[in-house]
Amino acid sequence: MDGPRWRPGRPFLVRHIDPSIVVVEKKAGLLSQSTAKGEPNLFGLVRDFLRKRDPRAPLFAVHRLDRVVSGLLVYAQNRDSYEGLVAQFRAHEAEREYQAVAQGLFDADEGQLVDHLRTDHPSLKVFVVPPDHPKAKLARTRFRVTRRFEAADATRLTLWLETGLRNQIRVQLAEAGHPLLGEKKYSDHARASRAQKRHRIFLHAGKLGFVHPYTGRRMQFEAPLPPDLSRWLEALERGRRPDAPPTRRWPRNKP
Repeated sequence: MDGPRWRPGRPFLVRHIDPSIVVVEKKAGLLSQSTAKGEPNLFGLVRDFLRKRDPRAPLFAVHRLDRVVSGLLVYAQNRDSYEGLVAQFRAHEAEREYQAVAQGLFDADEGQLVDHLRTDHPSLKVFVVPPDHPKAKLARTRFRVTRRFEAADATRLTLWLETGLRNQIRVQLAEAGHPLLGEKKYSDHARASRAQKRHRIFLHAGKLGFVHPYTGRRMQFEAPLPPDLSRWLEALERGRRPDAPPTRRWPRNKP
């Protein structure tokens, strides 16, 4: 697709910018928002980018992606746009489509994952709980199988968030017995809430759609699989299932 291209060291791309909104694509490994540790984060980088043009430029975070997830996010540049976008996300009117590969072979070609989740504090780890739990929140995710890798015992999926809870796709797939490739936090082998660290998972927010909060026009953005996930996919097609994206092997210079 036409547009900005990844360069070494670039942590995000600007896919769209106007006076009301900014749509960006982030790399995996970058936090969406700041933490007490003061690590580099997407919000701060986008804010700094905008303030090179206008030192007083405001920025409002509408939603987030996990550190180990790549893909599209939208930010608002004024309070009215922020409130308009948040209202769409809360009403589940925004389109959020993900590309993923999960462990194991799915029986059904398509379906819906429905669970009730709660977030533990301060670990921020998410658990499936009974519907009558006092802190339970309903989570719904639609899925469609796009390919089964028989030799690698893995399934490629397209997923659509119908609700947008923390770690929702990761938790629901693990609960269904099909954790994402690279998943540590919600795998049977996870020993601590922070076991994931920076370990990449095969999950990419590839499509984002919403109504522009100022113009009222329907907006849709697409981001192809990033290079690390494309290499992972190639390994699966060859019948291998590595735990992390294969590293690029540069050809050696001939003497």
